[in-house]
Amino acid sequence: MNCGEIIILEQYIAGTGTGKYKMGRIIKIKENREFQKIYRKGRYAVSKSLVIYMQPNSIQMNRIGITASKKYGKSVKRNRIRRLIRESYFVLQDDI
Repeated sequence: MNCGEIIILEQYIAGTGTGKYKMGRIIKIKENREFQKIYRKGRYAVSKSLVIYMQPNSIQMNRIGITASKKYGKSVKRNRIRRLIRESYFVLQDDI
């Protein structure tokens, strides 16, 4: 993921994205042990408001797990952030 893609994701978090794309199916990472493995063994990219962890896998598909810190607000706001990140990922997934 390059700097331009991180900026696009930040625009979606800020609510300045277009939101005109329909969501498809995304393979999600949900279990804590999977997140912990990625934190320990994966690589990461950092920007002002977003940290992206990545790790190669044996399947030929990207999987995505999204967490939002409590410092960004209550659950309604965090859920919106996660929805916007999923939407932007769906738009960019062919380039990633």
